[in-house]
Amino acid sequence: MQDSGLVEIFSHSKRHLFYDKLSIRTIRDDVKNSYKEIEKYLGKKQLKVFAYPYGAYTKETVWVLKKNGIDMQIYDIGINNFKNFDKNYIKRINIPCEMTGKEIIREINIVN
Repeated sequence: MQDSGLVEIFSHSKRHLFYDKLSIRTIRDDVKNSYKEIEKYLGKKQLKVFAYPYGAYTKETVWVLKKNGIDMQIYDIGINNFKNFDKNYIKRINIPCEMTGKEIIREINIVN
């Protein structure tokens, strides 16, 4: 997929846990291990992006990931307001695999 040039692969965690309920050390180690696994197969990443499992995060998780080399963090459902863009709080829309194109468009329109 990555070789196609159409997608980039980043981390969504190693163990898919609720990051708002874990110690900072556990979170740091989980993210580092997730990137070790990705880079083992896809090579070193110059840009590191992390999408929080379940959108669960705290101010401390944002801080520890930023301190440990994560360039961008994706956390919640919604659309960014680029006037106040903060690359540590990039919002997302969850798209389950069974969702149709029309349902995706409707979801985008709801969060706008």
